[in-house]
Amino acid sequence: FTNTSGESSGFVTQTVAAHTHFSAFVSDPPFSLPLGTTGTINFTSSIPVAPAAFRTLTNERSDFILSNTPIADLTQETVQPVTIPHFADGDGWQTSIILVNTSEDTMHGEIRFFTPGSPSEPGQPLSIRLGDSDLAPVTEYEIPPRSFARFNTFGTATITNEETGETTNLPMQYGTIQVVPAGGTKTPQAHAVLTWTVANIKVMQTPITAQLPRKDLRLYV
Repeated sequence: FTNTSGESSGFVTQTVAAHTHFSAFVSDPPFSLPLGTTGTINFTSSIPVAPAAFRTLTNERSDFILSNTPIADLTQETVQPVTIPHFADGDGWQTSIILVNTSEDTMHGEIRFFTPGSPSEPGQPLSIRLGDSDLAPVTEYEIPPRSFARFNTFGTATITNEETGETTNLPMQYGTIQVVPAGGTKTPQAHAVLTWTVANIKVMQTPITAQLPRKDLRLYV
C-alpha cells in the first residue's frame, strides 16, 4: 500500500491456487486497510493473473452501488498525452479525475479541459472549477512514486457578478480532458469517475478510462 505522500507499508502475500478465484474487500484480510484510507495498492505475481477491482458506495438511501475501477498495467508506459473522452459537471453531474503514478519517479504535468466542439469547430479550452479552486482551463499535477492524485469538479458551475456579488448557476458543462505529462516525465494512468446525483441522492457512478488516441477501433453494440 502507498499513501498520498508516496510512503509504502503493509506488505502481504496471498496464495491463489491454480484455477481458483480470490477476492476480498481492501479493509479485510489480507489487506486490512483501515477504513477511510486513501492510496494505491501495488501488486506483483509469480505467474500471470487476471485482476479486476470494484469501487463500492452506499448512497443516501442505503442503495449499494458497484462500479469498475481501472487497474494500471505497469508494463505499459508512455510519455504521450492521453485523453479522457468525456466528463460532465453541473446539473446533478460531478466528475473525479484520478491519476496513478505507474513509475518509481515523481510525475508532473497538466490536466486540460476542452469543450466538445462541433464538426466545423474544434473544441476550445474550458474553465472548470476543481474543488475550491478558481475556474481554470488547466490544472497542474504532481504525483509521488507509486501514489496518486485526485481532482474533483465542483459539481455546480457558477459565475459571480463583480458589481452585485450575486452568483448564477451555469448549465451542465461537458467535454474532454487531456492529461499532458511535463517534458522528461512519464504519463500517469488516468481515469474519471462520473457521479450522477438526483434530489441529493447519488444514483450512479461509472468510470471512464483515459486512452491514447488511435485510428482503428471496434465497439460492441
